[in-house]
Amino acid sequence: MEEAPFSNPNNIPWVEEASNYLKTKYEPDYQLKSYKNFIMGYHPEIDYDAPNNERIIIGKDSSYVFRWLKRRLDDSDYLETDRLLSENEEKAKRFKEGRSVLYGINESFMYFFIKDQLFYDFDNLTDFFSNSYILDPKSFKNKRTELKNEFDELSSVFQNYLNGKNKEFFKPYNKTEFVKTGEDYSTKAYDMFRSADVDPLLAMSFSKVSTGYNRETEVMRTAYFSKTETIEPTWDEIKEYFGGLQGLMDRGITKETPVQLNYEAKAIEFSYENKSNRIIAALYIVLHASSLGKEFYSDILKNGNTIKIIGEAQMMEDYFHSSALRDIRSRNDKRSRNDKMIYPPLIYECKFPKNPSNITKLDISLELIADNSNYKDELKKLKSLFTDEVELLFDKVKVPYTRYFKEYNKVIVFLSSDE
Repeated sequence: MEEAPFSNPNNIPWVEEASNYLKTKYEPDYQLKSYKNFIMGYHPEIDYDAPNNERIIIGKDSSYVFRWLKRRLDDSDYLETDRLLSENEEKAKRFKEGRSVLYGINESFMYFFIKDQLFYDFDNLTDFFSNSYILDPKSFKNKRTELKNEFDELSSVFQNYLNGKNKEFFKPYNKTEFVKTGEDYSTKAYDMFRSADVDPLLAMSFSKVSTGYNRETEVMRTAYFSKTETIEPTWDEIKEYFGGLQGLMDRGITKETPVQLNYEAKAIEFSYENKSNRIIAALYIVLHASSLGKEFYSDILKNGNTIKIIGEAQMMEDYFHSSALRDIRSRNDKRSRNDKMIYPPLIYECKFPKNPSNITKLDISLELIADNSNYKDELKKLKSLFTDEVELLFDKVKVPYTRYFKEYNKVIVFLSSDE
């Protein structure tokens, strides 16, 4: 059969670009024996159901159903065309004429063309503006640039306000603490346990309460966690330190004898430095050493078992630009029918360059910082206000092929025929 000339009678968008993409990307990998070109669109002169047709025909038949016809690869390799044909044909039946030609086939080559060049699902609003679009219609590009100018101004206003909130949040604050002064027994609790036939001694123990008073104490914003690292010297360093082979024999030291120092990072204490407008992070590391490790690492341990290292904390990315993401936990929960969408937490990147351990960088979530509930509520309201304003911008500028979802703070781009 002679090759049919390239045609696009239905004026399907991006047909030629799709053809070039598929040829470039997939023809070398699949080594089709008689494959020479893609035929796009419907050609009545071609027998689409011919059993010996070894080409890929991508287009519409008279029923507007996408077809993925059988094709043969090397003699020893066959594609699962029967399965794929039935699956994709079923999906294609839901396809409506007038939209992009590309939506009917999910597992076919055309799916990858959509994914790589037509469809964009961003997890951050800034990616919408900075992304390099392979296909970039002029109307889309111009409106995107117009929107960016106003978006940057809006983002600057909110970010400056958040910087001020950070300054207040990381200042020392007053916290009510209970100071225990003694113990007593609750008669009411004791009677309740005894009425339930609890042994008198146990009832007395269960009825014990602490006595004391509340006091206001100034405290620092602190994140509590545990991250460990163990270091140990080389065998040559051990031999040298303990006096060579003679020293090792005298003390019964072998390669199995632990000579270790364990660093346990347990907390970061935050403060705000007004002069430099920086968030200061103080890392507390507790040192645990083996018996011989105490000797070998005596210089590190000379000032005690706890060291304090001063560093700096910064927000990892613009809080307002992040989009809601699917919660992996709900996806793995078989009882959940729908994926839960959650916003990623605000993360502070804490750096400690002058550190004897390798714990020089820690990413600390706002969730780990004590007494954060009021601040989280404030941030949630701020982000809601930001998404209100962003929605108004998108409604005003009307970037073609683009839709903004306020509830997820997400931008979707689909370069279809419908602007």
